[in-house]
Amino acid sequence: MGQLGPEAPRALVVYVIHAMPYYVAGKLQSAPMLNEHSMYWEIAEMVRQLNERGYVVDFYDVFCPEPIDWSRYAAAFVQSDRLAECPPELPVKKVFYCTENHWAFQNLAEMTRIKAFRDRTGIWVRPERQTRVSFSDEYADYITLLGTPFQGLLYSTRPERHQLDISVAAVPAHEPKDVPAARANFLWLGSGGAVLKGLDLAVEAFCALPEAHLYIAGGIEREPRLWQWLKPLLDAHPNLHYLGWVDVGKPAFAKLANNCIGAVYPSASEGGGGPWPNCCTSA
Repeated sequence: MGQLGPEAPRALVVYVIHAMPYYVAGKLQSAPMLNEHSMYWEIAEMVRQLNERGYVVDFYDVFCPEPIDWSRYAAAFVQSDRLAECPPELPVKKVFYCTENHWAFQNLAEMTRIKAFRDRTGIWVRPERQTRVSFSDEYADYITLLGTPFQGLLYSTRPERHQLDISVAAVPAHEPKDVPAARANFLWLGSGGAVLKGLDLAVEAFCALPEAHLYIAGGIEREPRLWQWLKPLLDAHPNLHYLGWVDVGKPAFAKLANNCIGAVYPSASEGGGGPWPNCCTSA
């Protein structure tokens, strides 16, 4: 604030606040599990670019219920439903920072996958990726999209659209791939909501393919009911390799990806499909 001055225009950002205290302290790289999801890096970069353009930034966590004084802001970048709260007479440039598929599609896709998993295994798992209902797209002046053209199909046609390139944790130095050695190795990389992201389908397929190896990178223990199903299969099938959560910014992940011929990721709903660019840049 001291550098920009009290008369500087203000911008609002509503997104996940996890890494912001570290960024403000100049210690972004110390944020826990910074590379677990691209959003942690994105929020810091959004604030940096707004500051660079002369804006003082107020940051609200996406789950913060506190009222917003919209009259203070020249621009608002909002990932949640809160654009609907902005009085229409205010001259605020409203940007819906869209990071996922439409809530109706996303939520139905996960529940459909969970029902199919239960039909095959007799096990109900907890929904992990039910997203908040949001109508921000109907109030926005602009909408940013990270995914394929499909991502935008169910959103309002009202806002002007801007396609963003999804970020990756790191781009490692190129290493030649030993294709014959990697030919039977495949990688599943994902975060929460493993049934939505098709881990169960991949595991079932590789259980029937003992000559092929599946490396599973993701913290599945965080989903106890799914883990109870997966753990016995890991013990029974030596071609299934569970790695737990991995830091995709580390050289070890680049080596793992380069030792695989491809990624297996039969997800039912992705806003941008972050695991794919991380796998591709590392492999």
